[in-house]
Amino acid sequence: MAQNRKIMLSIVVVCLIIGAWLTYSTFYASLRKPHPPSVIEWYETSRQPISSLWGQGVAFDGVYWYFSGRQYLCKTYLNYSIIIENYDPIPQELRKQGYHHIGDIDYFEGVIYAPVEDYGYKNGTFILYFAENLTYAGKYVKTSQSHMPWCAIDPKTQLIYSSEFDNVSSLYVYDLKKDFSRLKDLPLSQTLHRVQGGAVHDDSLYLSCDDFGEHIYIVDIKTGKVLDSFATNIGWEMEGVTVYKFENASLGMLHFIDHKRNIYHYSFKEAAG
Repeated sequence: MAQNRKIMLSIVVVCLIIGAWLTYSTFYASLRKPHPPSVIEWYETSRQPISSLWGQGVAFDGVYWYFSGRQYLCKTYLNYSIIIENYDPIPQELRKQGYHHIGDIDYFEGVIYAPVEDYGYKNGTFILYFAENLTYAGKYVKTSQSHMPWCAIDPKTQLIYSSEFDNVSSLYVYDLKKDFSRLKDLPLSQTLHRVQGGAVHDDSLYLSCDDFGEHIYIVDIKTGKVLDSFATNIGWEMEGVTVYKFENASLGMLHFIDHKRNIYHYSFKEAAG
């Protein structure tokens, strides 16, 4: 009888191990599933060390860079020399409610839009700042989002996009012209993981993801179709992204940061074949 119990126990243990392996394999495969083939070839043109405080988000207004940290904002010249810093940007009213984490920011018409999360991940909130001096503009808007790692504004439509952090199958869409009223969610053609940043350029949304390979995804903001993607393989945690086409070839068009004190500049060419 004792021998039978040992055999049964061994069978149960083996089944548990196999079940755990299958669960892990399924999850891992979902993260490693094929990415859309790139129709253009993206390549790094340059990178630059930056402050460790600038490790969450990045935006550019055509003249100045803007960077965000968890509880920090900064404005710099093109060469990254600091113009002004705000070491306490989250309004006290919101800090008392547990808001503590600024994500990837965006710039639009003289205003910095910052997505901010609270400890309980209950109501992701947009906070607005004057780009001139990075002071609080006196307005914040709470949403029903749990996570709010990034926001990106389409200057043509004045729609602002955001998402949850992981298992992202759709995008949240808000209308700035209607005081951030939430519109119908935009379904994506594939689920994305660990989305950290976003930026709109023309009719495309560029999303930076801290997934395997640290991918950039390019999404049609009219249809939600993932048009293209490429792995950066930077080897560090991917963070915010912005898009601006510089005449200086070394600065390229696509710009993103990691959590290890670097900003990367990328350009592209038509893929061979």
